[in-house]
Amino acid sequence: MAFPNSTPVVFSLIVPVRNEGEGLESLHQELTDQARKLAESYEIIYVDDGSSDQTVSLLERLAGADEDVVVVELS
Repeated sequence: MAFPNSTPVVFSLIVPVRNEGEGLESLHQELTDQARKLAESYEIIYVDDGSSDQTVSLLERLAGADEDVVVVELS
């Protein structure tokens, strides 16, 4: 998959989440740190499965700040 004005994505990390608000930012930082070490174009796809905590708002904030983040919300 390629996005406008970006390089093609070489790999995708798909991360299912549900009520992960407390640890989400540290998880994202670790995933980003490791992905950057590979020196390839990547995306992190977070799939929320109906969280009832602050997970969705945190994911939206991460996606707004990082173009490599994609958020999918399931009901």
